[in-house]
Amino acid sequence: MFRTSIAGSLPKPQWLAETNKLWPQWRLEGAALDEGKRDATLLWLKLQEDAGVDIVTEGEQSRQHFVHGFLEFVDQFAIRQSNSDVIKALQQLLFAHFIYRKLV
Repeated sequence: MFRTSIAGSLPKPQWLAETNKLWPQWRLEGAALDEGKRDATLLWLKLQEDAGVDIVTEGEQSRQHFVHGFLEFVDQFAIRQSNSDVIKALQQLLFAHFIYRKLV
């Protein structure tokens, strides 16, 4: 029997971050943001458990976007909306690299 899980990000609650945007902004700051991230994580863990998911994940509730953490260390790259074409190309490159590594 296969165990169930999810892969990737789960939607963030609208009280935590903007929705339906490529680069959503956090709606909270400081300690309230830290608490909001923990609360969102706990909500998703509970929902997955209630749904019978065998291996639950945190759903990347503490990450603003899946490429953050990588791009913020790339010199000369400012994250802003006008870079959306560059971001899309980078996302495709990172995805292709991930798939390649899984196949090799």
